[in-house]
Amino acid sequence: MSTPVDQVSQHAPQTDAARAWNVVAHISPLLLGLNIAVIAGKAYGWIGLLLPLGPLLVAGAMRITGNGTPRGLRSLLGFTIVSGGVMALCLLAIQLGHRWALLAYAFPLALLLFTLMIINFVLVTVSRSIRAWKGQQFDYPWVFSPIARLVGLPPIWEE
Repeated sequence: MSTPVDQVSQHAPQTDAARAWNVVAHISPLLLGLNIAVIAGKAYGWIGLLLPLGPLLVAGAMRITGNGTPRGLRSLLGFTIVSGGVMALCLLAIQLGHRWALLAYAFPLALLLFTLMIINFVLVTVSRSIRAWKGQQFDYPWVFSPIARLVGLPPIWEE
């Protein structure tokens, strides 16, 4: 007997336009974050909190044009909320370490965690964008149960 996670779901073949929309949706948090950092002139901590807006904007554009919603949108949002939140907290700790003496001890840990999280975020975002083009499953990491419930994912999920 197999569980829903053990079963590989088959998706209908996608057109090139649908695959392109999916790729744009999955790469949008990275592109949005880079653009905001360039416009702001510095990597501020609050930029991480804006990362979920990228997929939401692309999903809205897809609906307006009549193309439905991107595949794996809920898991993408869950991953982006967690990653953006961790990156924002780390940057906030790094920036506050200069102003508040007690947080100066957290600076090395926050810097290390931010560096690892940004590398993870970029690699996962690029790899899931490639999977979106190929029509493969996404299996985003770092989607904790409260965030999964917030975005509407079932307790056992795989998209």
